[in-house]
Amino acid sequence: MNPYVGLVSSLRAAWLSGKTRAAEHRVSQLEALGRFLDDKKQPILDAMASDMRKVSRAELSEIILVKNQVNYALNNLSSWMKDEGVDKNLVTQLDTAFIRKEPYGVVLIIAPWNYPLHLILVPLVGAIAAGTGPTPSIVPTCSRAWLLTQSLPPAPNETPGVFYGGHILP
Repeated sequence: MNPYVGLVSSLRAAWLSGKTRAAEHRVSQLEALGRFLDDKKQPILDAMASDMRKVSRAELSEIILVKNQVNYALNNLSSWMKDEGVDKNLVTQLDTAFIRKEPYGVVLIIAPWNYPLHLILVPLVGAIAAGTGPTPSIVPTCSRAWLLTQSLPPAPNETPGVFYGGHILP
């Protein structure tokens, strides 16, 4: 049996429950991600230095970029979620016409080996802000970075599912 079937099913079930659509839930997840970056800054720097042999200044800039994305998403989330009015025509003259922005499904975020922190967490911020059920994927060359994902705040869908080199790890 394909091991991904169960994960995808649980992601879809969590998304279909509607929990990720609420603004409060999205804000709490984004705030938790921001706290994670603050609380685990040194372990993140150590993991990236060990996995990637990068100097801490380069990785610190990645953390700062992700924190900026979290803050940007928190500051703009309410405006992104607002209904957008549209022009009325003869047929819709007496109606209230608008575009409602709704999450569309679940997301798998796959990061390359060269910038795993930045290229996983920035899309994760966008996926959380959009209300989807995101699941990050870590490449095998980043074993210490994978260990850090085990201490990430609970995913918006609260289902296990960090992919590690093509394998699902609980």
